Amino acid sequence: MATIVTSATAISDVNQALFDVLKTPLEGVDIRFDLPEIDSTQSSPTLSIFLYDVHEDLQLRQSEPARLNVVSSALRAGWVNLNCNYLITYWEAQSTGGDGDGPDSTPNNQAVQVITLTLQALLNNRELSGIAGAWSRIIPPQENLHSLGNFWQALGNRPRLSLVYSVTVPILLDNSQPQTLVKTVSSEIVQTANVDLKALNARLWQMLCQALGSEGEQKLARVRVSSRQQATQDDDGSAIATSVEISGIVARTSQEALEKVFASWSDTNTAVTEINAIAVRIVALEKSDLVYL
Repeated sequence: MATIVTSATAISDVNQALFDVLKTPLEGVDIRFDLPEIDSTQSSPTLSIFLYDVHEDLQLRQSEPARLNVVSSALRAGWVNLNCNYLITYWEAQSTGGDGDGPDSTPNNQAVQVITLTLQALLNNRELSGIAGAWSRIIPPQENLHSLGNFWQALGNRPRLSLVYSVTVPILLDNSQPQTLVKTVSSEIVQTANVDLKALNARLWQMLCQALGSEGEQKLARVRVSSRQQATQDDDGSAIATSVEISGIVARTSQEALEKVFASWSDTNTAVTEINAIAVRIVALEKSDLVYL
């Protein structure tokens, strides 16, 4: 799609296109792309084009995801529709007069003239020059502005004559980073014996209790054993490999006895117990969540 601008310059390109549209009909008016200082008096009549919101226009639903270029091993740039919303306001060049005789108090005051010229220029240039594929419109104030009165009050300034201008522009995404290609996909099913893991957890917990003597169950009341079966190439149905996680709280006086058991379980070549005549080996032991107090 040749009409799409790049994401690196899209917003600045829209700003420049707006300036080009307005500079001729608004000759003698200062056009700026920020909000002037609050309660300031401008040296010349000023039109503020303030970009207050940028988001992806999801209503159009015409975005295109990135596609892989297998020759260069890079992603071809996708594109999205970017919506830019502007608050365009007029700022007078002198303070408001105390009576109704000032130049900004007449029916055809300068604020009305400037905004009228701005409307004409924007409506006659819906497709901004140099931003092919863009479309613009004048819209009501959006929810993120609440009401314009509240907006100006939040800024500590009185309400001003303004309009809300929206531009939707398709942009290319800059996502040409080299990608690692997946050249082959393989899968393998390893059949292992089936063991009741709840029964295995209970058996391992009892082994820890026995290592602590007659009051082992009370000492390990807040200790939990959790195991998970692991698929390995060398299991022939007579043995299984498991990973075991030990968590909870136990007295520090029991640490030495428990660590001896854990050391014996860490010998992956030796079965630690049997469940239904199936030997159980522990290939991974995690005990970082076991706290000694």
